[in-house]
Amino acid sequence: MDSVVGLGGGRELDSESRVAAAESSAQHRRSFYLRAEPDSVFAVAHLPQASTARGTGVVMCPSFGWDEDCAHRVKRNWADSLSAAGYPTIRFDVPGTGDSGGSPRDPDRLAAWLAAVDAAANWLREEAGCVRVVGFGIGFGGMLAWAGAADGTPIDDLMLWATPTSGRRLGRELRAAAMLQVDMSVDFETEEEERVCATAPPLDRGLVDESGQFTTRETLDALSQLDLTARPLPAADGRRVLVFTRSGDEADTAVTEFFSEAGAEVTEANGDGYTALMQYVQQAQVPTRAIAESVEWLNAGPSREREPPAATSGADRLTVDVLELVEDGIEVRERPVTVEVDGRQIKGIVTEPVGVPAVGLCAVFLSGGSDRRIGPNKMWVETSRRWAARGVHCARMDPPGIGDSDGDERVWDKVPDHYDEQHTQWVLDLLGALDDAGLPNRFVLTGFCVGAYRSVQAALKDRRVVGAFAIGLPFFFASWWMFNVRDWWTVDWVPQSTDNWKKTTVVRMIQRVIAVLSHARRFYVRLTNRGPDRAERALREITGNGAEVLILFKANSHELRDLRADGRMQRFEQIPRLEMLRIPGHDQRFRPPALQHYINTAVDEALERVIEAGLNG
Repeated sequence: MDSVVGLGGGRELDSESRVAAAESSAQHRRSFYLRAEPDSVFAVAHLPQASTARGTGVVMCPSFGWDEDCAHRVKRNWADSLSAAGYPTIRFDVPGTGDSGGSPRDPDRLAAWLAAVDAAANWLREEAGCVRVVGFGIGFGGMLAWAGAADGTPIDDLMLWATPTSGRRLGRELRAAAMLQVDMSVDFETEEEERVCATAPPLDRGLVDESGQFTTRETLDALSQLDLTARPLPAADGRRVLVFTRSGDEADTAVTEFFSEAGAEVTEANGDGYTALMQYVQQAQVPTRAIAESVEWLNAGPSREREPPAATSGADRLTVDVLELVEDGIEVRERPVTVEVDGRQIKGIVTEPVGVPAVGLCAVFLSGGSDRRIGPNKMWVETSRRWAARGVHCARMDPPGIGDSDGDERVWDKVPDHYDEQHTQWVLDLLGALDDAGLPNRFVLTGFCVGAYRSVQAALKDRRVVGAFAIGLPFFFASWWMFNVRDWWTVDWVPQSTDNWKKTTVVRMIQRVIAVLSHARRFYVRLTNRGPDRAERALREITGNGAEVLILFKANSHELRDLRADGRMQRFEQIPRLEMLRIPGHDQRFRPPALQHYINTAVDEALERVIEAGLNG
């Protein structure tokens, strides 16, 4: 048995160094689709400069569901750091998730996911010229890398963090998290809400996890049978394994012991930053120490020169630039795009109609907060494919510093800053860049949360916007009152059994004060609001320009409550080309299938009104 060694704790990368690494690596990111069976796989390769490239490459296997949402931005930074150190790195979305092909409802998902790992590892060997490949994964991603290596995928070494040894344990964790985080309750105010939700597809005993990712019973059963410690690791004595261990975690100990007993060279690194990493993407903290230790460990590995990439004749047999899909029996296609906005490379995916005539519209999807371009519950991916089958060009793009786009992610650290005018201006500049790229210049903006806010604000400023669909709109205009009083977390706080009496008493007092202030403000609005207010004037201007506006409020929306309490809702309902609906559920990210179906129905009907208006105009 080889002894287990530990790293000395490499020099942490400060935020300025990380941003510099990201900016220098941005020019060397390449997006494409890996050929894999049964579904093509969206991938991003982070390639070092030819003069610094080493002979070892890294496959970053994705985590599952919510964990992948949290870690996506962090792993982009990590890949940039590895690339800057000379290590070609590829990350990808497994089939049925992210921007890859396939559906989570398709059969044999586990086999398709392992095929994606194999395709990524082979790409590093054949296209990037790597003679040694390291499989890296956090949580479920570590399981994929480990299982791939055991099954003969060309992965030599492993970097593992918080990796379960069995799929049964992973399934239990997914179910427990979903029970705690996903509110499946739906409350109806109207018969129409109940009728629409009743037509939603059933769960069929599947699982909706924290991210809204759906997993079938078949896939869960396949995962439960995955026991990595029961799989022999071929040629273990020639492998290196880096395990990020957390204090007192038995699973980490089991992983370390398994590889040590198998004869691999095992190194332990500090993995206590896992909890800070697995926060909602906006709060997720980059594990600078772990990144530095991974580079140090790679540097200590076998030093081999990179081999020239294999010569290819004709079409590339490993990759394709376009993903061909069939949606409702109609051919559509997707392709990665890069446009320049304000000097930065903005990355995204364009979905285009193939099997039907184009209708001369471009739908642009805007995510909330620091979410990447796939949208909540992958909603933007599914909607763009559905709308492309209707003849609409669709673009889902990452803002600067988010997802795959260039920029400093620190501009998103403070939520009030998300509503700054500069981000609305960025949307307008993006529309110009998409127009220059040859997409139709009649735009339908569809956004979630702050993306919903920008959709309305951009429609107010640009007459090329013929549709603004705002899902979960928090307010029409940002203000100090909204952030610090009306929408403060204490307003809706409900005490838990674990809260002490001091916290409960203080928060209850704050709630009473806010209630009094809100009542006084509403009284003032009723007293002075003789004509249209700012929001009403804005909506009348947008719809007066011929645009269709759809507002979908959350069930507990403070804005909807105020509209009703102030008596303004009746006036808003009289505005032509404006529809305002309430989403009948309390889950803040609309993860229950019934809520997703309700939203999809509303936006699809609004799109049809835009198409019909264009045909009649």
